[in-house]
Amino acid sequence: MRLKRKPALVVFTYLITKDVVETLERKIGFVLTPVLREQIRVLEDAFLAKYWRFVPEAVSRVALDICVPVRDLCALVRNSAYPVVSMDRIYVPTAAQFLEVTRVTNPDTGTVCLGPRSGCAALEEQVQSISGDNIVLADVGAFDGNTIAQVVEVLECAGKTVQNVLLAFSSTTAAQKIRQQKPLTALYTFDFYEWIELRDLFGIDGRNVGLQNGQRQFIPYCENLTQWASIPKDAEKQAATLCRQYNAKLMQLLTQNNYDIRKIGLLVPYQGGVL
Repeated sequence: MRLKRKPALVVFTYLITKDVVETLERKIGFVLTPVLREQIRVLEDAFLAKYWRFVPEAVSRVALDICVPVRDLCALVRNSAYPVVSMDRIYVPTAAQFLEVTRVTNPDTGTVCLGPRSGCAALEEQVQSISGDNIVLADVGAFDGNTIAQVVEVLECAGKTVQNVLLAFSSTTAAQKIRQQKPLTALYTFDFYEWIELRDLFGIDGRNVGLQNGQRQFIPYCENLTQWASIPKDAEKQAATLCRQYNAKLMQLLTQNNYDIRKIGLLVPYQGGVL
């Protein structure tokens, strides 16, 4: 008699990418000393040791330093047969061209739309300035694939042909969606329970809002951890307190070393879900 095999259970992954140092250097523009880099990495590990208790036990917990994916993405950029357009200066800093695009969040309603990063030209204007008709699009990753799909559509409507998409991280579903449009190279593929960049939990980045008097504004993830970081509702306040504590520790470190923390931007409360 032939035994009937049970279907394998999918193990979902809660991925956190450790990128606080790289964000401060490549996005904010700070020149960190080797000692300060190491102090910040110690903060990252201390935060994670406490944060993981808010993630359900049945979920696989993975924290990855971004050094390896950045190295491997840069190698793909170097070997590309076509010019590479990067959507992320932290993960793909060596591309010849950049598309400064992000999801812009309304702080009152939480409504999200695709738009330019703070202080950058309109998306259509950026696309027109890209040289070459055949390009490769590179980004940090895709959770659902919608942003990549939208950007590919915008590029191709402007007469560009996207020959390939390069990602560090992708969900299984996002990879399937993107491959319906274009060839895809993804360094890591997961069945995501959640994926968070540590800079968002540390409050040095978050949901982009726009500019105020020339200074970028963003909503830190601690304002809405249940929806934006899949933290159970009964643990949300504790997790938000932890995020704010480590933001304060980081700001203290930077201030003590004479960095102008105003360059990080203005933190905006989320009126649609204030804790």
